[in-house]
Amino acid sequence: MNLIGKNSFELDSDTGSADGRIRLSEAGPGQAVRVERLRGDQQFQSRLRNMGLREGSEILVIKQAPLADPMEYQIGSIHLSLRRAEASQIVVQPISGQV
Repeated sequence: MNLIGKNSFELDSDTGSADGRIRLSEAGPGQAVRVERLRGDQQFQSRLRNMGLREGSEILVIKQAPLADPMEYQIGSIHLSLRRAEASQIVVQPISGQV
C-alpha cells in the first residue's frame, strides 16, 4: 500500500533531476522560477490556472510567513499566497534574474 499522498515532499520523476527542477515550495525569497508542470487533481490545477498560474509562467518568490507557511509569490502584477502543501504541487525551473 502506498502511503505517500499527493502532498508528499518526496522527490519523484518531476523533481530532483539533473536539469535542476524543484518544487515551488523549495524556492526561497528573491528567487525567480518558471513553471514546468502543475500536479494535483484537475480541480486544483484549474484553480491555479484561473489565478494566472500556468506552465511557462514566471514567478518571483516574495516572502514567507514566520513559520514558512504560507509563501507569497508574484506572477506578473499579481501577488498570490500559497500554502507550502499547495506550492509543493508545482514543479518549477529556477531562472536567473527577476521576473
